[in-house]
Amino acid sequence: MCGIFGMCLLDGKSSDTVTGQVKKGVELLRHRGPDEFGIEARESVCFGHARLSIIDLEGGHQPMWDITKKGMVCYNGEVYNFREIRHELEKLGYRFASRSDTEVVLNAYLEWGAECVTRFRGMFAFAVFDVKKKTVLFARDRLGIKPLFYTIHNGSLCFSSELESLYRTIGPFEMDIESLDDYLNWQYIHAPKTIYKDVRSLPPAHLLEIDLNSGKINEKRYWNLNFREDRTLSVDDWRHLLDEKVREAVDIRLVSDVPFGAFLSGGIDSSLVTGYMAEIMEQPVKTFSIGFEESDFSELDYANRVAEINRTEHHTEIVKAESLSLLPMLVRHYGQPFADSSAIPTYYVSRMARKNVKMVLSGDGGDENFAGYNSYETVIRELYRTYNDRALTMKKRILRLGFNYFWKFKQWAQLGDLTDKAYELHCYTARHFSPIERRNLFRQEYRSYVRDFNDERRALMNIGRQPLISKLQNLDLMAYLPFDILTKVDCVSMANSLEVRVPLLDHILVETAATMPSEYKFKKEIIDGTVNYDKKFILKQLALQRYPSDIIYRPKMGFGVPLGIWFATTLQQQIREKLLKSEFLPCLFSMKHIEKIVDMHSETADFSTKLWNLLFLEEWMSSHHDSFPS
Repeated sequence: MCGIFGMCLLDGKSSDTVTGQVKKGVELLRHRGPDEFGIEARESVCFGHARLSIIDLEGGHQPMWDITKKGMVCYNGEVYNFREIRHELEKLGYRFASRSDTEVVLNAYLEWGAECVTRFRGMFAFAVFDVKKKTVLFARDRLGIKPLFYTIHNGSLCFSSELESLYRTIGPFEMDIESLDDYLNWQYIHAPKTIYKDVRSLPPAHLLEIDLNSGKINEKRYWNLNFREDRTLSVDDWRHLLDEKVREAVDIRLVSDVPFGAFLSGGIDSSLVTGYMAEIMEQPVKTFSIGFEESDFSELDYANRVAEINRTEHHTEIVKAESLSLLPMLVRHYGQPFADSSAIPTYYVSRMARKNVKMVLSGDGGDENFAGYNSYETVIRELYRTYNDRALTMKKRILRLGFNYFWKFKQWAQLGDLTDKAYELHCYTARHFSPIERRNLFRQEYRSYVRDFNDERRALMNIGRQPLISKLQNLDLMAYLPFDILTKVDCVSMANSLEVRVPLLDHILVETAATMPSEYKFKKEIIDGTVNYDKKFILKQLALQRYPSDIIYRPKMGFGVPLGIWFATTLQQQIREKLLKSEFLPCLFSMKHIEKIVDMHSETADFSTKLWNLLFLEEWMSSHHDSFPS
């Protein structure tokens, strides 16, 4: 992976005037690319690049020109089918000076224009300049694995892999209070918004095209995920098809000229990826796992068993409560408020892995693709009242059954829509602060920014007459996955100069999973009169071919952190001092309400997600106070 930074002058001025700013921006990204550093300026364009070399260590220097000097690219990513595309381009007469996928991306653009991105299979964020047409294309991969931020400043479009480098180079920017409200709600900010009014995040699956002759800018989407159920295949057919697709997705991500390994949490997804790697590779897989002293949060025992089964070269580490000292570093790399506390173990496992390898594969994407989240079960049970309550009287059971059929009839007759209710229930499982809590938290003058309902987020469930599970999946695939999970992994892995590849987010695999009948992902079972839901059913069937059932069928843990215990014991005093003595939180918030949250937290009353949200925000505010509203 790499860091990219550059400027495109929209007023016709020479790029020589901005090389100093571009150099500064790239230097701030050296953690993303410690191996090489380059800047290229031509006419109204100046690109900068910090390289983490993975493929073609000697010949992949960037920014890169094609042999004919018709185009220049500044690229962060990996295109795994680059050899096939290169072969096609060579048939068309293109010549290559390197073995890298970077040169393939550049020549693909020169041949096919913006349509080139539809041919790429991988993760990427890049800028490419066509000298003759005087156009620049920016692109981000379909699922949003790699980030790209941009802003218009003093007649130039400035772009960067990270938000902080923009802020430190051409900032400060004014804070967007609506984005802050979104952060307090969800713990992250949805693209295209950022914490700043004048800085945008290019959304996943989007292109941004600039005509340097006219200064015209056009942003558009180039890919959509299409959910539709294919019922021509049996469950066994689907299992065989997925086995083929997952194996291929893993296999093509093993192309590397440097040592690599795998994150292994002990969960189904990372265990599957590790298992395929072990089958494909000739040498033992290097695996990396993080645990906690608090046994309820540690999956190390399961990870160790999976490592033993696959005979991996296994590395482990324990994370302790003093990890709160990571806050300043995390704020610097995320560049804006971001409150997913699993960034802590992800940082530590990335740091451990980087001591041994430069690239790893992870299991991210399994829950979104195959309906693995507990929130789905919560929504379905609440919506259809399928509680495991044997104590119900026959009268109540009949009433509940009638209620369920009544709502199903209303939905079928288009007299009512359960999707709105499902969306609200899903929000309840995910949000940090409710609208009422946010109004209490904000000072009076900012309460009008609080939104009770987010139309853009709700619209992600509008995918036609698809099962409710598919609608919930699409919401997570298009929001939670790119703006939380992938953002988290990109920032802390690149903080350690480590590339992370995600085979379960191969877009062909994602498109395949979207055509699978929902009951093969989220399977309803009635055992002895009790309703159960088998989440990720089809993936578990794959995993059972490799691992014992007690590894596969166990309560889902995720990558949680024992913040509740830490904040009530070891870190209690630090939390009080940092929040209640903050110089900056009173600028926007009611300190009386914050003190109430601090006082309510204990080992038996867990308010740790709210506290972590405020802690991260306070740390960000302390280093970005020149962005506060006047």
